[in-house]
Amino acid sequence: MADNSTQTGADTIATDDVTTLNGSASSGIKVQRVKVGFGDDATHRDASANFPLPTVQTGALPSGLNEIGRIGELRSGSTTVSATGTSGAAVTLTIAAPGGGFTTYITDISITLYSAAARTGAATPWVVTTTNMGGQAWTFSTAGAIGANETQTYDPATPTKTAAAATATTIVCPAATGGIWRVNASYFSGV
Repeated sequence: MADNSTQTGADTIATDDVTTLNGSASSGIKVQRVKVGFGDDATHRDASANFPLPTVQTGALPSGLNEIGRIGELRSGSTTVSATGTSGAAVTLTIAAPGGGFTTYITDISITLYSAAARTGAATPWVVTTTNMGGQAWTFSTAGAIGANETQTYDPATPTKTAAAATATTIVCPAATGGIWRVNASYFSGV
């Protein structure tokens, strides 16, 4: 059956011929298309990922929310977690899985490698890896004078949404002979 339905008076109403209804197979059933859209009088644009529904914040924000972004993204304040190792030890920073189907949004990450002893360079660098961040990784030098710091930061222009909802996110620093890792990450949870 074709989409759309002609009504009395020759008007056509947008409908969709569905093959499933509430999870069960169906045939010959149409549902009226009701889509969120926006636009000035006599114009219409469907809301989509490329054309998100514009919003305007009026009045005071609810307690505990901050306004950021071009159209006023509302979110709770960021949480920061930190992990520090000992000389030569691997370190894993874990951002706990958010509940209720929420996703983690990373606002910034700082990774520092401190030289607790003089480190002689090797052919293979130390690579800090992640889980639930789409393969994000950082490369650190294996050489360093005692007392030297090497710091890399990840500070995206907009928060980075992790790959999977309700899933923990980790930043994994390998064992670094003569080095001490410190990792800080700030994040919030959202849909």
